[in-house]
Amino acid sequence: MAEGGGATPEQKPKGLVSRLLPDPGPPRVLALSTALYGTGFGFYSSGTPIYFHRIVGLSVFRVGLGVTLAAVVWMLAAPVAGRLTDRIGAREMAVLTGFLQAPLLLVATKVTSFGGYAAVVVLLGIAERAGAVGKMAYIGQLLDSETRVRLFAYNRSVINIGMTAGVALSGLAIARDTKDAYLLLFYGFAAVSVANSALMLLLPHLRVGPGKSPGGKKSSLRGNSALRDRPFVVVSFLCGLTAVCDTILTLALPLWIVAETDAPRAMAAWLIGLNTILVIVFQVRASEGADTPLGAGRKLRQGSVALALSCAVIGVSALGGSMSLALVLLVVATVLLTVGELLTSSAQWGLQYGLSPRHSQGEYGAVFSIGYTVQSVIGPVVLTALMESVKIAGWLLMCLMFAALAVGAAPAVGWAIATRPEEPDGAQEPTQAGQAGRADGPKDGEQPPGPQEPQAQAPGSTPAPPYGLDPAVDAEGGVGADQR
Repeated sequence: MAEGGGATPEQKPKGLVSRLLPDPGPPRVLALSTALYGTGFGFYSSGTPIYFHRIVGLSVFRVGLGVTLAAVVWMLAAPVAGRLTDRIGAREMAVLTGFLQAPLLLVATKVTSFGGYAAVVVLLGIAERAGAVGKMAYIGQLLDSETRVRLFAYNRSVINIGMTAGVALSGLAIARDTKDAYLLLFYGFAAVSVANSALMLLLPHLRVGPGKSPGGKKSSLRGNSALRDRPFVVVSFLCGLTAVCDTILTLALPLWIVAETDAPRAMAAWLIGLNTILVIVFQVRASEGADTPLGAGRKLRQGSVALALSCAVIGVSALGGSMSLALVLLVVATVLLTVGELLTSSAQWGLQYGLSPRHSQGEYGAVFSIGYTVQSVIGPVVLTALMESVKIAGWLLMCLMFAALAVGAAPAVGWAIATRPEEPDGAQEPTQAGQAGRADGPKDGEQPPGPQEPQAQAPGSTPAPPYGLDPAVDAEGGVGADQR
């Protein structure tokens, strides 16, 4: 280690665990929160529909209808929930909705009719989605663009692991098939929701000035609803269309394998497992370059091409020949589908944050989520109808839709970028985004750590914050808060 005043100290190389985890401070707390919630949600979501059908006695149609009603109500409530998030604070919305979910889950265990079921499922759906909007807005306000995209990629890998573990645990309750066993799913998720909210309280409170851009100038979007921002709505709709890849993987592809191909039925489960492994391993790498709207737009185009090719291969897999050929084609289709999923999900994070004014992250995030909700409502109906009516031609139609989306991505994103009043992330970015274990910026005479060359700071400028904290916000209290 160099000695003497003003020398640059050598950093200890990161251990294996440190390299695998996000940076210390808020990024690591947020990742732990995601893992905890993902495990609880997987534990709860896979078994409770069976509870309402077998124990409460609701028909399968009514169980599904309740879920659809929850999605439709959220589409109407999303803008209001987003504005409320911006008003009370993003962290506060995430915490409040987590605490609200616990009593709602307990109420759900007392449901005996469809009316009660529909009411509690709708309220739970609003609380869950509003909490997600709050958490995403908080990450968007707290971290710089590079760090938050990397964190979301990491979180997506983590939530796949957590949900897989949760689903496996819920299988124990489903195997027992008793009321008491199913009730544990509700109690477990209620406990996770409370614990997750308590964990979020460890994070610093943010103060984001309303109606101001980071540069201090008033944004021309001030006073305009996100729904009136037509370029943003178009981009969010295109991103929502790409989310149909989830429905393809979990619904359309399994049904296609069983009904139309020579592949063994178990192939459906194997392919979902393959997708999960690929997402866990490659999501972080796939997110590189998606931290700007332009970079995210390229990934949206590339991912749409991969999804188009996947649909074409799925269609061809039913032409017959041999089981071996069908297996190979289905594996290739799943890999292409996963590549499309990895790229488009990375694009969605970069576009949502890169096109949203900082003071309205909640409202814009809620509006962005409507595209996914629309897909979740109509996607299963459209896909199953196409498979039953036109079969292979249906997959070719899906291929053409994704190809058209790939062609339209660049002009849509370009339009959205051109109509931003100014860069939402502000003129400054931390010079060493995402560096770990720092309580404040570089001290006098000290070079910023990391492999990059140090960048000169303008007189009077704010030193680079720790762990990729965005310099445009004030953070109060919490784990690793920047005490300026």
